[in-house]
Amino acid sequence: MRINGKLTGRIVLAMAFVALSGAAQSQYQGKTLNVASYGGQVDAAFKKATAGFEDQFKVNIRWVPGTATENAAKVNATKNNPEYDGVFLENLTHSLASSQGLLATINSSIVKNYADLVPKAKLASKDALPIGLIFTGIFYNVPEFQKRGWAPPQSWNDLFRPEFCKHLGVLHPNVSYGMHMLIMLGGGKAEDVSAGINRFVKLKNCITTMEPAASKFEEKIQLGEYLVGVHGSVRVLPLIKKGYPIKFVVPKEGTVLGFTTLSAVKNAPNEALAQEFMNWMISPAAQKVLLEMGFWVPTNSKLSIPQEVVALGLP
Repeated sequence: MRINGKLTGRIVLAMAFVALSGAAQSQYQGKTLNVASYGGQVDAAFKKATAGFEDQFKVNIRWVPGTATENAAKVNATKNNPEYDGVFLENLTHSLASSQGLLATINSSIVKNYADLVPKAKLASKDALPIGLIFTGIFYNVPEFQKRGWAPPQSWNDLFRPEFCKHLGVLHPNVSYGMHMLIMLGGGKAEDVSAGINRFVKLKNCITTMEPAASKFEEKIQLGEYLVGVHGSVRVLPLIKKGYPIKFVVPKEGTVLGFTTLSAVKNAPNEALAQEFMNWMISPAAQKVLLEMGFWVPTNSKLSIPQEVVALGLP
């Protein structure tokens, strides 16, 4: 198109952007992005949030579920010949993986949505994106509590109530939610975790199993195997939305603010594509899906939390 015999600068720039975008995307065509993820309904939210990614970049995503601890261990074990392009972690395991030099630095020329992150999500290490904030709290089965005449839990100290013995579900501290529980039992600071362990030992005869994986624990909650317990907001709130008769409580003493991170693995076969994946996961569209389906508090500053989501138990 010519206007007054000249191409406008805006049209030239637009055409150049489209050409560059197409060229960038075509370089990935046919590739498989290997992502160490979490499984269960968390992966279901991830897959919905990235529904258009595979089509746009003409690639496939291979999701490999595990716990955050397992993901960090897998990336470390294959660091000399990386098998994973992207890895989901959380604040504790990210710190470990970062200190071991396993994660690639964020490429700002690809991860353009980085500029829109809230300040708390811009980590000093610059090798991970918090895709959402998470909370650890107490869940309880509403009809069972009503039937038994039990008062709803309001405090971390309520975990020691004698009527909860043999009905209490918790995660192993290898899973972040289990570690958060120990921190809060100790007083609320990371350095108090030893005190939390000492308190928790008193429950050893009341807990059948310390669940090793968040996704399996989630399944048992759905089956009604636990009437009360400790889990994360992104695991419990989606169950409430689906109609399971449970409630989620942030104890009155407060809780640990955590975050789910996404990183590109250093020297991965598809490191640049993993950076594109990271940029996608913090886009407003993907963040909206993560909020509505998985109840992550958005890290993209362009989103806010609807009141109906707060009503379900999200702080």
